[in-house]
Amino acid sequence: MTVGKNEKKLNILVVYAGKFGFHVVSYFLSKYASKKHNVTYLGLTLDQTGESLSYPGVNVKEHTCQPGLKGRKAMLSLLRDEVSNSDYDVVFTQYLAGISWLKHQLPNQKIIVDIRSGYLLASPLKRYLLNTLLCKESKYLTPNVTINSKILGHFLGFKDTELTELPLGAEPVDTHDRSFEKLKLIYVGTLSKRNIHLSIEGLNKHISETPEHVVESYDIIGSGSPDDEQLIRDAIDKYGLQSIITMHGYVPREKTGALLEKANVGVSFVPITPYYDLQPVTKTFEFLLAGLPLIATATTQNQQLISEDNGVLIQDTGLSFCEGLKKVSDLRKSYNSKKIQEQSLKHSWERVITEQYLPYIEKVSSV
Repeated sequence: MTVGKNEKKLNILVVYAGKFGFHVVSYFLSKYASKKHNVTYLGLTLDQTGESLSYPGVNVKEHTCQPGLKGRKAMLSLLRDEVSNSDYDVVFTQYLAGISWLKHQLPNQKIIVDIRSGYLLASPLKRYLLNTLLCKESKYLTPNVTINSKILGHFLGFKDTELTELPLGAEPVDTHDRSFEKLKLIYVGTLSKRNIHLSIEGLNKHISETPEHVVESYDIIGSGSPDDEQLIRDAIDKYGLQSIITMHGYVPREKTGALLEKANVGVSFVPITPYYDLQPVTKTFEFLLAGLPLIATATTQNQQLISEDNGVLIQDTGLSFCEGLKKVSDLRKSYNSKKIQEQSLKHSWERVITEQYLPYIEKVSSV
């Protein structure tokens, strides 16, 4: 992917609240856009979560701001200063609270606001108010708003005409003809508000009811709130599954490959609620591109991706996880890891970025 003789090489600023590599969209957009354009990544963080990565051709700049309102203001000021002191054709930024302030600070800058999620607060009133603010701020700042699912956009208060849908993707993993004699489960992602302890409850039920079970391991990768992490530890201890389940904590993106290579069944477990049902599950794509069949909760998006050839759909309960695990065990010898990956290549980040993200960014820059 190179720039043609008559094509302009754009200066693109990608802005996310995290270190480079922590957010999948910003990382892969920067990676593949840098093959054609000049890309700078501006990471604005409120803590030290994760490790900062690098990629040839991507200029990475990062700042850590103190938590709280002052830190939020500092993030916006740093973004303003970076743009004011440079010559960017387009700024592609994650929605940041208070971002509408930039309307008059950067009146001539072409900005794309990218939304991947809304607020997940327990209070319906607070959730409504903050999601409404997100919608109104984004529309006030720019007509260029992107989202991973227009269904989510409707929930947040956008009209179809106010959004451009840019989907999630995944990076293909070198795969091989995996053996499914023994099942090696893997979950990768946040542990907050995902009820992963219910999958452990289901695993225990399956093992208890199946003396000749074939589950060898279950790797849980990710971090979450202290309460959610403790629920998982308590479940492991309660059922005595220390020899099967390993909690790895947060693992940097470039180090998850070895764990994916070892695994042969992905767990895509999110609660089936009106909110979670609105958007794709990142790890579903990643497991499919790694050639793994899935045990996946039956969200609307997962229903569009999962078939008998690549996994089973379940409800968000321990009992249903048990039933799904039994079905995967029964069908395990019918799965073909290379076929699963090949059927999912249209969701690879390289194709998604080059065929959808970059044409949109280039269009915005030319208007």
